[in-house]
Amino acid sequence: MSLVFETPRFRVHISGQVAWLEYMESGQWVLRRQLMIPVSVKALGADDHSSLLREAVLEFEQVRPGNTDLRAALTGYRGTVALQILPREIAQTARRGAPPARSRSIWTPQPLRPPLAAKPS
Repeated sequence: MSLVFETPRFRVHISGQVAWLEYMESGQWVLRRQLMIPVSVKALGADDHSSLLREAVLEFEQVRPGNTDLRAALTGYRGTVALQILPREIAQTARRGAPPARSRSIWTPQPLRPPLAAKPS
């Protein structure tokens, strides 16, 4: 399976366990780095040094707010997703009464065969 994540300045192509990081220079995509994945979560979140990969992830998340698919694809770890449950009144379920009475029960004994024809006398 092959995935491509693109922003105006960066393009990350992931295929198998390899990721290629490309950078837009003079209107052309230039390969800047090839790396094996998964990448450590700390490498993408470290503030003490800047890297092209970290910049690409941050720009992708800035261009597409709330989309962490690139980070998840690189690290193999999808962070916890906070689900918000909206409060709503619990509706009363309609209670069904007994089924309507049948005119003839299916368990009433029925003749096994039709009555014999009367013999002519």
